[in-house]
Amino acid sequence: MNELFDYNKIGAELIQNYVNSFAKGVFDGGESVLKSLQTKLKISYSKYLKAAIKKYTKTKTILYRDKPVPLYDFYEHVKVRCDKEVIDTSNIDNLLKVNDYIIITGTAGSGKSTLLKHLYLNALTKKKLIPIFIELRTLNNSKTTLVEHIYDTIYNLGFTLEIEYLIKSLTSGGLLIFLDGYDEVKNELKFSVTQEILNATTKYPNNNFIVSSRPDDEFISWTNFTQFRALPLDKEQACRLIAKLSYDQVVKDLFLTSLKQGLYEKHKDFLSIPLLLTIMLMTYGENADIPNKMHIFYSQVFDTLFNKHDATKAVYKRKMYTNLAIDDFKTVLSAFSILTHSVHTTVFTSDEAISYLSKSKKLTCIVFKEEAYLKDLLKSVCILLQEGLSYTFTHKTFQEFFSALYILKTEPQIQVKFLEALDWDIDKDKILQMLFEMNPELIERKLVIPKLELILKNYEITSTINNQQRLIFLANMFDKLTISKNNGFMSLTINNFKDFHFLTTLHRFYPNRIYSKPFLSDQLFTGLLEYSKNLVVKTEIINLSELSYNTEIGKLLLLEPNYYNRSIDFMSDVLNQLKKKHKERAMSIEKLLLNN
Repeated sequence: MNELFDYNKIGAELIQNYVNSFAKGVFDGGESVLKSLQTKLKISYSKYLKAAIKKYTKTKTILYRDKPVPLYDFYEHVKVRCDKEVIDTSNIDNLLKVNDYIIITGTAGSGKSTLLKHLYLNALTKKKLIPIFIELRTLNNSKTTLVEHIYDTIYNLGFTLEIEYLIKSLTSGGLLIFLDGYDEVKNELKFSVTQEILNATTKYPNNNFIVSSRPDDEFISWTNFTQFRALPLDKEQACRLIAKLSYDQVVKDLFLTSLKQGLYEKHKDFLSIPLLLTIMLMTYGENADIPNKMHIFYSQVFDTLFNKHDATKAVYKRKMYTNLAIDDFKTVLSAFSILTHSVHTTVFTSDEAISYLSKSKKLTCIVFKEEAYLKDLLKSVCILLQEGLSYTFTHKTFQEFFSALYILKTEPQIQVKFLEALDWDIDKDKILQMLFEMNPELIERKLVIPKLELILKNYEITSTINNQQRLIFLANMFDKLTISKNNGFMSLTINNFKDFHFLTTLHRFYPNRIYSKPFLSDQLFTGLLEYSKNLVVKTEIINLSELSYNTEIGKLLLLEPNYYNRSIDFMSDVLNQLKKKHKERAMSIEKLLLNN
């Protein structure tokens, strides 16, 4: 679907079909009364749809923040999942055949509002339902009911008849109500708005309702609605989206080539989200490359966003509300990031954001107005997104990158405390990985060497490792194993990864050292599967710290002794090599500085 559609012509045909059946089904009267009513309905709905089509066929993007561009110049159809079924959203009928009442959820930057605008336009082409688009956040400053708000929305777009005609339309059916941004409703209003939405589906059952929101457990209680989850873009979708964007053609071609040759897989977390994919293109345009080291990439992303240019390469000075220099702005952002990361949050209210910025001002001694800085984060550098009444990082890796910068530059005694609190699971939190890329010597001296010394001491490793020592090792790797069986199938859950995350991260930091086999080998899995068949209970929780190597499960877990031997050898090898490297480095520095 594209701009070749004459939406106004389609809208006229839709209204003709709608008002004829609507008028005959709702109003009694003679032929002249009926014709008069049809004329008024056509005029009113025509004015509404003409204004609505003008409004929803264009929108602003991160590339063109100052002017709206045609939706289909950049829109790529996303897919949604319902349970295990993946559904194509290019055709709204694919959704409406599942249910008349739908919820579409997605994370920040996934394009929920843009998807709803596409569905609005696509619904027009079907010439069956009259669509009405409501931004639920506008209820926050209104004292009207949902139905009154729907009326106010279409009235402001040219619908000139009284509200009774809308109510009769709802009663008759044939309307498709889009309710965008449920998560943007104030908490104190959510209960009443929820009840109004649910009541509307009961009171006006002959209409369709589509709600968009961030994921929310609240929707479990919406029993009449079917929930769909917006899926990230796959590689083909990402390439099609980039191809559509109006941007420097040479840069686009180079970027598309990189996407197809492995860049997508390397940065999938970023490139699968429409908003972040666009940011990546802008970064690529500035640097003509995506660096291998993560911290360099995010530094380039920030520089690009701070000094953002338009797609014609004509540089312009963007309005900054704080007028801070880039290094000062980055310093404040680093403090803001570590403060929010320390309390494990990427989402905060306006008041909370201002509070964090006030603390950042004290930490950095940089003078700025908190409200102005928050505007810059939202509008100027696009590090934050506003999702309803909440603010969130455009991507959590921005928070992790700037947190890493803060740790790197803070006082040594505070630095150690931050480092010791870091998560070794670098798939969940990238701070440690970024710090290791920025300053590996620091991480080795302050974290890796002390951790290895402690672990190897706790294992009481000798020249020969016995079975009990192997189980001690295993108990330090994991906390519990949960074995469950259901209808002949076995599931194995490892609870509370302990030193295991440290070991796997160590393998990533030093991939050329001795390789350790995975814990769950085929032989071990087969043994656990046989073990599960004889379970009396459906689930058995095994506390590894209390396990004896003489028990059946203990013997099973020792089926792969090489895993333990190789792991110990690997850690010992890394420790010895690091100690040697740092000793030689210290001697070299001393020689260079003192004996020059």
